[in-house]
Amino acid sequence: MKHTPGPWKQHPYEKKAIVGDRGDKVTHDIAHICQTGKQATIEANARLIAAAPEMLAALKRIMVIFEREGIGSDEEESEPLYNDIKTIINRIEGRE
Repeated sequence: MKHTPGPWKQHPYEKKAIVGDRGDKVTHDIAHICQTGKQATIEANARLIAAAPEMLAALKRIMVIFEREGIGSDEEESEPLYNDIKTIINRIEGRE
């Protein structure tokens, strides 16, 4: 199953809610933070979750460049980063 496509954003009034963002209108709920504690921490977590689709897209673009340039396959320094990104993408897409 695929996730709800982005973009997502933190709801403009209910800071614990992450919603679909279609420009000038909120389309639907994605998630609600059920955490208690400091409001600043709750809102920071909501912003992080809301950025998830953009982060996934960026990671996929990085993988395209890595694979095109052969980065991560033999290079000791970049191989751990390549493997981390690949693992994260696989986890998000349900392949791990």
